[in-house]
Amino acid sequence: LDGIQRREEITVSHVEEPVLLQPQLRRSLHLVKVLGMKCPCDRCRANDEEAEERIRYLFTRLSTSLAVQPPTDSSTATAQECLRDLDQLLPFSMQTKAKAKVLLATSLGELLQRAAWQQDNRPANIVLWTGLDPESQEQRLKDSKRLYETAG
Repeated sequence: LDGIQRREEITVSHVEEPVLLQPQLRRSLHLVKVLGMKCPCDRCRANDEEAEERIRYLFTRLSTSLAVQPPTDSSTATAQECLRDLDQLLPFSMQTKAKAKVLLATSLGELLQRAAWQQDNRPANIVLWTGLDPESQEQRLKDSKRLYETAG
């Protein structure tokens, strides 16, 4: 399978996504109450409150940066950073992360359209919105493509 290394652990959640975002104690209580089992995953066994707090912080920061309209280089860079960190802390598929990746790819596309418009209208002495050089525009396209590919 693409993206999965030989002997890499593949996990399947027995609970809904909102439960996955709760603190470890609530997740554990929910599993015992609903499924009569204790979660054997690394995240639950680690019981790392600092990591749990970081996850909550990253989702809040991600949401705030994706809400910036029109999107900016700074807001999209912040969202990309949050998603990278969340993929490390929560290394499994989540609808929330997939939707955020699609929103971010859309924002990056909007920035590219503005950059192209800016290039086309350079002779009109219009204020520069992004100032992206061709290499940066190419990188933004690659980032957008990767986000769409990993959202599913």
